[in-house]
Amino acid sequence: YGAYLMDKKWQLLFGGVEPLKLSTQPESYNIERTIRWLMYQVSDSLALVEEYDKLVCEENLRMIINSGELNDRGEKILNSVRSSLSCMQKSS
Repeated sequence: YGAYLMDKKWQLLFGGVEPLKLSTQPESYNIERTIRWLMYQVSDSLALVEEYDKLVCEENLRMIINSGELNDRGEKILNSVRSSLSCMQKSS
């Protein structure tokens, strides 16, 4: 037995095609990327928790937010934002 057995139909369809070489350039980090991710991937769940909290008189959403901690990477990002904002304010 080999690693796999080729299906003749797929081999006819794709057999003569050269393998694809995929590569991506990593996107440099910025806070907007995190905000977009939260909006598109997390916001529905947070809205559900918020409505649930209203129904059962709990504060799970606040607990979720308060359980997060700012790590060294986050501090560096915020310091970078602070310094760029102070540069903008000085030039105004």
